[in-house]
Amino acid sequence: MKKHVKNYHERAGISPGEWIGCEHRAEGCQNTAVDIHHVEFGRYARSDEAENLVALCRYCHDLAHGKIIGLPQTPPVELLLIAKERCI
Repeated sequence: MKKHVKNYHERAGISPGEWIGCEHRAEGCQNTAVDIHHVEFGRYARSDEAENLVALCRYCHDLAHGKIIGLPQTPPVELLLIAKERCI
């Protein structure tokens, strides 16, 4: 398991085996989560701490990376707010 995924699970109170085979909800839209996304990412900004991670469905993950033509990229500020609310 990747370090950032393990950190997310620990902070969210999810046991390692619980994620596999279970349906977990994306933090923004409540669809099925498929990715743990680094909010601030890139070579130097990337942090594996839980405060920089959010669970996203495939569609929201693509929005976060600006991969959906015609729609604006989800601002990292919005995703950081979601992550901070979970970590309080």
